[in-house]
Amino acid sequence: MLIIANRTGDESAADHNLDARYPIVHGYLADDRLMQIIDDYENGDLTITEVERRLANAPFRAFQYSFHTPEALAMLTFKGVLQ
Repeated sequence: MLIIANRTGDESAADHNLDARYPIVHGYLADDRLMQIIDDYENGDLTITEVERRLANAPFRAFQYSFHTPEALAMLTFKGVLQ
C-alpha cells in the first residue's frame, strides 16, 4: 500500500511515491482511525485484505491532495485570495 511504503520509507515496495513518480496523490486524511488500521497492519494484527475491507467501510470524512512536483503545483489556480 502506498501510504505504508511512504510512511516507512520503503523504496523497495512496488507502490511508493518517495521518488515523486505520482505528481499528485489524493486520499483520505490519516486521522487516528486510519493510523490505527495501518499500525495494526504493521504489527501483523491485520492482513492486507482486512486493511482494504476496513478502509472501504470506514467513515472517513477528510480528503487531502498532496502535490509532489513543481509541475503539479503549477496546475493550481488561485482565485479570490486577498493579499
